[in-house]
Amino acid sequence: MTDIQIPGPEAAGTATTPAPQTKVGSRNPPTVFVGRQPIFDAQRSVMGYELLFRSSAKNAADHQDANQATLRTIDNTLNVLGLREMVGNKLAFVNFTRDLILQHSYKVLPSQQTVIELLEDMQIDDTLIEACRQMKKAGYFVALDDFVFTPEYQPLLEIADLVKLDVIKSDLATCHAIIERFQRPGLSFLAEKVETYEVFEKMKRIGCRYFQGYFFCRPEVLSAQPIAGAKHLYLKLINDLVATPLDLARVEATIKADVSLSLKLLRYLNSAAVGLPQRVSSIMQAMALLGEEKLKQWGALVAVTCLSEDKPVELARICLARARFCELQDKWIKVQNRELDLFLLGLLSAIDALVDRPKSDILKDLSLVPEIKEALLGGSNALGKLLLIVIACERGDFKRATLVGRMLGLPDEQVAVSFKQATQWADVVMTSAV
Repeated sequence: MTDIQIPGPEAAGTATTPAPQTKVGSRNPPTVFVGRQPIFDAQRSVMGYELLFRSSAKNAADHQDANQATLRTIDNTLNVLGLREMVGNKLAFVNFTRDLILQHSYKVLPSQQTVIELLEDMQIDDTLIEACRQMKKAGYFVALDDFVFTPEYQPLLEIADLVKLDVIKSDLATCHAIIERFQRPGLSFLAEKVETYEVFEKMKRIGCRYFQGYFFCRPEVLSAQPIAGAKHLYLKLINDLVATPLDLARVEATIKADVSLSLKLLRYLNSAAVGLPQRVSSIMQAMALLGEEKLKQWGALVAVTCLSEDKPVELARICLARARFCELQDKWIKVQNRELDLFLLGLLSAIDALVDRPKSDILKDLSLVPEIKEALLGGSNALGKLLLIVIACERGDFKRATLVGRMLGLPDEQVAVSFKQATQWADVVMTSAV
């Protein structure tokens, strides 16, 4: 079976992108929203993102029809947020209705980087089938969303590159039967709404090549086995950094115990993301230039990226974006050591997935302030609500994010702007130290 090929970086700018529109007399353009959900291959590397329509904070009820939802998603992606910023050089998955396919509305998107998802409720006839053939001829990938076989789908199965199987609606036996019946060279199967590692493994065994869902943010194994030596060292570094008062000699000793950790920390500290006025070659020198709080932040960040080395890259990116998002709320969230504690809150929010252990087991050995521990364990305090906000943003649920934000006194626009800034910052950090 042939894989869908991820395009090279040169493909990201090949679309004819409409110029951004500026309304005369408009002083404060409305905030726009686009949901983004990663799609993984069997090795748990991100191969693309599904772009999802989401209403603005003031229009969360969402009364748009399917045509308008797709058009607004495309417009917001191309003209406001930027396709490269949204998906990089990965594939962009976009839902399309029958009307938009017949109108060739997909042509504003780059063909070699776009997967057109055919919604499951569209009318299938000769007109649509021919339009899909033309779309495929133009270089676009074609996916059948929420697939359930009926005879009229047969011609589309001969055109499609990808079939998406909803593991909530269809049981394992049904999915297996579909794969066995319709597999052919050039056609791949994607399991969507994968919520657990067990489901991921089962769908992989029956022939799915790609996966969509939140399984990557959960522990793969919950066991009583000791944490691997290297990961134990990275957790020790985090604990050394959050201890009060800071014992710099202990921090240095922990870092020097692992050559790769030392090199990675220095690489980050000398990167454009940190922006130091001169290169540093020691922790003491970094301390003098950064100050204690920033050194703690960057040291903890490096420890988390080391913890994630055997995990999907997207998991580290999520941790960094959450850390920055939470830190940006320091004006409204009143806690001790505000910026550092808020940063650590987001950074450690997926620590269970990084270490494959329950959070309760990991956190009992970390010297975090009680409010952070409570929030990380699912508490409903202010910090717990802050985590709910950023996780809702990740899932494109800006209505929920805004409502919870109001409980904490966050302005509506603060949530959306902070999430965009945090995502961009995480992208910079993930690439600047390479």
